[in-house]
Amino acid sequence: MRLKALILRSFRNYTQLELPFSNGKNLITGDNGAGKTNILEALYLLSYGRSFRTVQLTDLIQEGATSFYAAVYFETMGIEQCIKISFDGKQRQVEHNRAKTSSFIDLLGTFPSVLFSPKDIAFIMGAPLERRRFFNLHLSQINSNYVCHLIRYNRALKQRNKLLKQFNLNTLNIWEYEMAKSTLILTKTRESIAKSLAQYFQKPLPWPLSLCLSYSPSIYGEDVRQVVEQYLTGRERDIKAKTSLTGPHRDDFMLTLNNKDAKQFASEGQKRAFLAALKLSEWQSLKEHLQTNPLLCVDDYTTHLDAARVQAMESAIESIPQTVLTTPVLPTEIATNNHIHIENGKIASSTACAR
Repeated sequence: MRLKALILRSFRNYTQLELPFSNGKNLITGDNGAGKTNILEALYLLSYGRSFRTVQLTDLIQEGATSFYAAVYFETMGIEQCIKISFDGKQRQVEHNRAKTSSFIDLLGTFPSVLFSPKDIAFIMGAPLERRRFFNLHLSQINSNYVCHLIRYNRALKQRNKLLKQFNLNTLNIWEYEMAKSTLILTKTRESIAKSLAQYFQKPLPWPLSLCLSYSPSIYGEDVRQVVEQYLTGRERDIKAKTSLTGPHRDDFMLTLNNKDAKQFASEGQKRAFLAALKLSEWQSLKEHLQTNPLLCVDDYTTHLDAARVQAMESAIESIPQTVLTTPVLPTEIATNNHIHIENGKIASSTACAR
């Protein structure tokens, strides 16, 4: 896949933007607040159907405007494609190659991308929800069956929790059976992808660190019957709590570095190294599952890592066909194919660099 252009209208601080991209490294520079991260946010929105900074689409509308428009033009296997998203403050419109769709779910994986952002530290330091969100988003790009079962599970979970609050046990077994069917798919898929990503950890970066990622499900079974039995066993406890205390919505993923809990024992530099390895592993996973090269975006490129690790990261992404990197200043050691300088929501300069 190759990203060709991004078009924005009334998006964040951009009144109108038409931004072409080159193969290789696209470096976006500018002062803090110039709008560098807004470009990555738009690309993420067009890849995942959501922002990585806010859950409210109204936050993306430029101040003083009533709507926003974002479009990405890209090429996959020689085929020109376009995804467009607009929002008028009330209703979102999504379009893929001139065909309108009411949901973004069918487009997941169409414009695959990986984002490495300072906010990713929440994957290590945050609650289990942050780690589940990462895996749900990653799997949504490569496994449509996973997405379907995640939706089905959450719907059944909502009904079960409602019955628990009402102390109504008449139809509880029906919803537990529905949950169990999807639980089996979700847990096995999560276990598989966690093992896959863990294997990639040893490859992307030449750092003397033993990184390990493992899946820790709160409920597990080899078949639906075993999962149903576990929901039944925990029913009395759940009735007292008035909510479901086990299931895929409570799962976590264990992170260790040199055989120690990364959250407790890793230094800040080691945590950033862990995240860099994770993001490069995510990119490799998408590539292998989708049989195409995803886009890699890195926000605040030079602030993630120390000088030695920046050099290692630079070497690691050299083989990635296309990246978009943002940084406040232009590091002289980074060879770029396309340097874009942003000032106050506008392109101040754009230089395609031959390499």
